[in-house]
Amino acid sequence: RSHLILDLLGPSSGTAMGASITLSADTTKVTWVDVPAGGSTVMLMKNGTQFNLGSGIPIQRAKATGNVLQASVAQKAPTPAASLNGTLLQVALDLKSGLGLTQGTTITLSSDGTKCQVLDGTGIISPMALTMGTLTAQ
Repeated sequence: RSHLILDLLGPSSGTAMGASITLSADTTKVTWVDVPAGGSTVMLMKNGTQFNLGSGIPIQRAKATGNVLQASVAQKAPTPAASLNGTLLQVALDLKSGLGLTQGTTITLSSDGTKCQVLDGTGIISPMALTMGTLTAQ
């Protein structure tokens, strides 16, 4: 079983209070899973290194519906805006077992440009363009 952790890396400049992403994957080949391997899919995302979630109940949530994963993380006021230059959040995929994928088989992963957003340091919600790579079975 293969466990792949994907980091959402922010740009080298700018600040934010939170981020939200919507990703799609080929669920005939992979499954959205918890970032710590072997999880129960209760927590399908993990805060990255940039946002300070503070004490108490954190503002972070993820859900998978079919092939779509939605994930959001945010700081609580009055925490100062965080630098975007780093890992904003993490999500993970497991390769489904028993598929017999041949080397070189591509696995489609995409983002929804209208639903990937950042709450910037001034409180404005803006679209966040994601650059997706290609997943290829080895």
